Amino acid sequence: TALGKVGGENILLTLGELILLMDQIFYKMVERLEQSRIWIRSNQTKIYLVLTLRDDAISVAIELKKILENEGINNIVFLVNKTPSNEFLNSLEIKNFIKDNQSDKIADYKNLEFNELLAKYLYSIPKLKTKIYNQFSEYSIENNNIIEIPIINSIEDIYKLTIKDLETLGSFLDKRDSMNLEMY
Repeated sequence: TALGKVGGENILLTLGELILLMDQIFYKMVERLEQSRIWIRSNQTKIYLVLTLRDDAISVAIELKKILENEGINNIVFLVNKTPSNEFLNSLEIKNFIKDNQSDKIADYKNLEFNELLAKYLYSIPKLKTKIYNQFSEYSIENNNIIEIPIINSIEDIYKLTIKDLETLGSFLDKRDSMNLEMY
């Protein structure tokens, strides 16, 4: 009643309406969270963990996988981003490019020309891919749960990620699934 005397009788009515509205919003939020839990734990839902070809990428992805599995989320697929295809890496043009641009100055990267750096990078990718796939194998991750994707720079940075990037990735994954491919 003191609030009513200070602010008038309408303030009590308005406050009561606000509390009822907040109550409805709260229950709607809880309902949506429950639906989200059901959806995310469904066997039809796939969780995609994105990683890049780097030495430390597997350990981080495996830890995320363990956390998700502890929460009952099991349909996990690994997307290895920025992965040139084996067909590209084994092409005659790339092999010739690597051969033509190799340098003996391995330790002195500051003095290497762009082509030499690119050649070293392209030369190292198959070895890094083999190392990463061996690590996947050590954790009993099957090849059909690993998808190599072309270079999508913004997918690893939430601040640069756009709807178009997700559409491109979704189209790629849909096409891959429809063709029943194990790897790109």
